[in-house]
Amino acid sequence: MFVIRKEVMDVFEAHMREQSIQKCMAQVHEVFPEAAARQGEPALRKLVESGMEKAASYQILGEREVMLFVDLMMELGANFLEEPKYKWIEATLKKPDFNEQQKMDIIYQRLEATSRKG
Repeated sequence: MFVIRKEVMDVFEAHMREQSIQKCMAQVHEVFPEAAARQGEPALRKLVESGMEKAASYQILGEREVMLFVDLMMELGANFLEEPKYKWIEATLKKPDFNEQQKMDIIYQRLEATSRKG
């Protein structure tokens, strides 16, 4: 029987996490080039890591959905979930009857509809 030692798994997981961080940072640079440049790499990395952790706390784990969550942080502010006008986003993220893709799609559809009105 083939057994992978915990130390090997830890290294593998760290490598996968780093790849995810780098991919997300590249996406932020592509979508928000000016804001990413203003923040600088250390601050941007911290924001991405924080976004990944916050997303995970709402069971948002898929690559696409995590990137969309980080995009929300870039667009609405890193602490947007604490703002009263965005409480509906947190409520959507907490809905147990939707999967992560549905949650993010609902959030983006509502934000898009709101931006067209205003």
